[in-house]
Amino acid sequence: MRQRVESEVNVKASLVAIHFEEDNCWVYNLVTKQYHFDLPERRDLLDCLIQMKEHAIANQVLEIHMPRLGAGLDCLEWKNTEQMILEVFRDQALRVTV
Repeated sequence: MRQRVESEVNVKASLVAIHFEEDNCWVYNLVTKQYHFDLPERRDLLDCLIQMKEHAIANQVLEIHMPRLGAGLDCLEWKNTEQMILEVFRDQALRVTV
């Protein structure tokens, strides 16, 4: 059984969370641009990360595993993105692995 939760900050930045009850895990999709060929803005990524943190806390998620967000074709500097992730999730009981 899957449960889908959507939260929209604006047209470009939104969070889609899908819950897999049998595995008790959430899959987060951070939508940071309207079209696949657009480039994301740091503010949109930050908005999605904050939504993900709030959703994870509300649903008692203990661990989050993610790739290097924004790296590669999205052309965001990984050092800046890494600092953003550290800032958003500091002081939380969540374990974040990149």
